[in-house]
Amino acid sequence: MRALKVLVVVMGLLIVVGVITLAMVIAQRLGGATTARISERTLTLPAGGRVIGAAPGDGMLAVTIEMPDGTARIELFDLSSGKSAGAIAIAPAAPR
Repeated sequence: MRALKVLVVVMGLLIVVGVITLAMVIAQRLGGATTARISERTLTLPAGGRVIGAAPGDGMLAVTIEMPDGTARIELFDLSSGKSAGAIAIAPAAPR
């Protein structure tokens, strides 16, 4: 009888540990948190250019650069690989 009680307690603990583990895995997958790290990168700016902002979003990093001629450019980087994913040139609107 004593062995049966020990067995029931052990199985109960296994169920509790299993439910906690399952809840943690579900929360981690739904949370979308990423632990991916990228190595240090160097962004070469043209002479007179300067970074005026940076914003993360959807696995990307957007870096806004003010160019020497007054235009702006947005460089997009993939956070999982650290590689450039493209650029968007922003020019002032033509006078009407």
